[in-house]
Amino acid sequence: MSIYYNFDRILSYNALISIILGDRGCGKSFNSKIMALKNFIKNGEQFIYLRRYKTELDSALATFWDDLQAHGYFEDNELKVKKSKMLTTFTCDGEICGYAVPLSTANILKSTAFPKVKYIIFDEFILDASAGTYRYLKREPEMLLDIIETVFRLRDDGRVLLLGNFINFFGCPYVGYFELDLPYNSDIRTFKDGAIVVQTIKNPEYQAVKSKTRFGRLIEGTVYGDYAIGNQSLRENTAFIGKRPAKCKFYAWLVLNGNNFGVWSGIDGYLYISEKYDPSSVRDCPSRRRAVYRRMDCLRSPRDTEKCRIQHALSAGAQHRHAAGQFSSFRSGRAPSNSRQQHLCTLTPHRAARSGKFFRPAFAESGNDRLSAHR
Repeated sequence: MSIYYNFDRILSYNALISIILGDRGCGKSFNSKIMALKNFIKNGEQFIYLRRYKTELDSALATFWDDLQAHGYFEDNELKVKKSKMLTTFTCDGEICGYAVPLSTANILKSTAFPKVKYIIFDEFILDASAGTYRYLKREPEMLLDIIETVFRLRDDGRVLLLGNFINFFGCPYVGYFELDLPYNSDIRTFKDGAIVVQTIKNPEYQAVKSKTRFGRLIEGTVYGDYAIGNQSLRENTAFIGKRPAKCKFYAWLVLNGNNFGVWSGIDGYLYISEKYDPSSVRDCPSRRRAVYRRMDCLRSPRDTEKCRIQHALSAGAQHRHAAGQFSSFRSGRAPSNSRQQHLCTLTPHRAARSGKFFRPAFAESGNDRLSAHR
């Protein structure tokens, strides 16, 4: 019996997405390639090898098949990687057995058909963001879902394998997006009615062998040793996790990727962030999103001197949450004598933040583009 990881048990759950967390070197990536290639030779089904960035993918492709044949696998087969500007392919005896795709540019494949693809293998899907320059992509879970939709369409036989080391599971965007958790008191746990399964690899045989190596003895008793051999999280801790005290004052409201969070100031001097927030703090913000006012062209007749409505523009980087709604209308000043002259209404974030104030519109003076603002 091999001491390395085997995919048979996790695949028996028939989940669409299988998330596998294991020790470094336990055989996740190695055996995923063996499984995918055996499946192609036997059934003619292809696979997609996925990495987050093109630079990561290029590095992996340089020696993609070398470790298999170096250990005596598929020695009678001709395995190659054929790079292309559009789509890199893996070949076995001259036939395409798989594709190599970077997640960051996978949106260009939306019109490409993959009717023979059975497996999508997303290798090293968990990043150690504190020790490198790579970061998770913006809205990454939705980008992965786009690929799944592109590849499988209405087919239910597809399988997605997310392979990673136990570095920082709860810092991974897929955990929050799909509301996942670790399989406590077990090594496997299912979510979303069985569509997702999470496994933390527990392999005492492999850990015993690795701990006896020179490197295993070197890292024995260290945090890295617990991670590399014991499959414990490398970066996660509970130092800043605690229950919010009952007596807290609401401090701020945050919107992150469409999710609402409240910031509370405790009497102990700490700030607490939770999913609870004061609804009254956003009752004057119709969009309930980050909003910023920018200069807009408001065309109206000078006779309409009573009110001027300003439409707000959403901006991802705006932080003036109280701006929207409080300045939907304001009292205008006296219009120019020329009834045909049009003017600009300007409301900046700084001015909008001064809640409760009314401002006259800024008129574009005749003969130049200078704007004069009047309180």
